[in-house]
Amino acid sequence: IAEQEWESYISNLALKHISEQFTNKAIQVFKMSLKNSPVEEIASQLELATKTVYNLRLKVKNSLIKEIGRLRSEYE
Repeated sequence: IAEQEWESYISNLALKHISEQFTNKAIQVFKMSLKNSPVEEIASQLELATKTVYNLRLKVKNSLIKEIGRLRSEYE
């Protein structure tokens, strides 16, 4: 349980850090994709092209992975 809480803490902290680098829509796209919302639904709700949804999701994901790695090396 402690390990899960630690992973959740690091993930949330990383998302907070990278949120400053992206538009609100990009973060919304990523959060909606985490909830398994279909790309077409995300695009429709946020008035974006489906290609844009794929691109934003990938950019946020890659940035989040880097930030999680940075935080792990800093805190562990």
